[in-house]
Amino acid sequence: MTARLEESIVARLAHGHEERFELALEELPGLRLVLQRVLQTPQVLFELTRALALSVALRETLGSPRAGERVLHLLKSEPRAVELIRKELIKTGAIDEVRAFRHAEDRAEPLTAPRFDSRSPGQSGIPLSCFLDPAGGRVPRVIRRTGSEDRLMSSRR
Repeated sequence: MTARLEESIVARLAHGHEERFELALEELPGLRLVLQRVLQTPQVLFELTRALALSVALRETLGSPRAGERVLHLLKSEPRAVELIRKELIKTGAIDEVRAFRHAEDRAEPLTAPRFDSRSPGQSGIPLSCFLDPAGGRVPRVIRRTGSEDRLMSSRR
């Protein structure tokens, strides 16, 4: 499968003076048109994945962080692309990917843990006992088997 957006970006890269590759600002409007066309195709997720991979490669492997940032800027310029990346490409359990994407969007939120001397959440919090015993109250447990009958003991939580 051919990634048209990736090919268009690579075709517009030039050897740079300060960095290995450069992507001129004048190239972004043409790339934006390619991105808009790609967003209407069925292989849009493949295209976005390849563009993100190219951005990472430019920044980290190819020694061209400015060009990689411009590719990210291009993707962020289209709200539909940002929406698809958020919903389809960022896995809900992958917190590091979510943080990285938010950081790339300049929306990095500081993570803080509750202070050791902070008050409990009170009524708005979920009691720990709900996690231990969702039904609440006493739970019968088998202590030992004697013959054909089980001796039960109620435990409190």
